[in-house]
Amino acid sequence: MIDKQTERRPSPHAAAAPMDMATRIRVARQRTGMTQHQLAERMHVTRGAVANWEINGRPKPSLAHLIRLAPVLGVSFEWLATGRGEMAMAP
Repeated sequence: MIDKQTERRPSPHAAAAPMDMATRIRVARQRTGMTQHQLAERMHVTRGAVANWEINGRPKPSLAHLIRLAPVLGVSFEWLATGRGEMAMAP
């Protein structure tokens, strides 16, 4: 039985858990409306490579790919690589 007086619920104002890189890549790709296949073509990689980038625990994109990936997805390199800063690229 749970004691209702000591049960703790997260605050509705608590910060959301930070996204891992795989999730950031997937979210950014989905915002563009691109499929994995379309992104792979733009990045000159296989669809399987993009799929791996979007699964946590699988190989991450190289630094060179991240540098190319950010503008293709329309997001800032800092946000894509680290999760810090603003998602959108500065105008």
